[in-house]
Amino acid sequence: MWLMGRRSTLSKWLAFQWPLALEYISILVKELISVVMAAALFRRSWKGKLVVFSVDNEAVVYILSKTHSRESHLIHLIRLLVFYTAHFDFWFRDELIPWKNK
Repeated sequence: MWLMGRRSTLSKWLAFQWPLALEYISILVKELISVVMAAALFRRSWKGKLVVFSVDNEAVVYILSKTHSRESHLIHLIRLLVFYTAHFDFWFRDELIPWKNK
């Protein structure tokens, strides 16, 4: 089992345990699901704000920066995130967590 937590700009945390069926899913998918879930849960409190997603995976930072991926399941998650930003009026940017700070 893998436990994941994320902190939003409003000091709220999101933590959950992956179901066994998703245990071997790509780390890219897991990282993006966390970002999209945070957007879905905290969207109203993020209205009018810039949200910074601190991510420790360079590929995820690239996907978030470009809002593009060639993989259909990843682009679906990006589209959901873009929908939330447009519908609930918040912006986002990403930042890579340097290795020494992990």
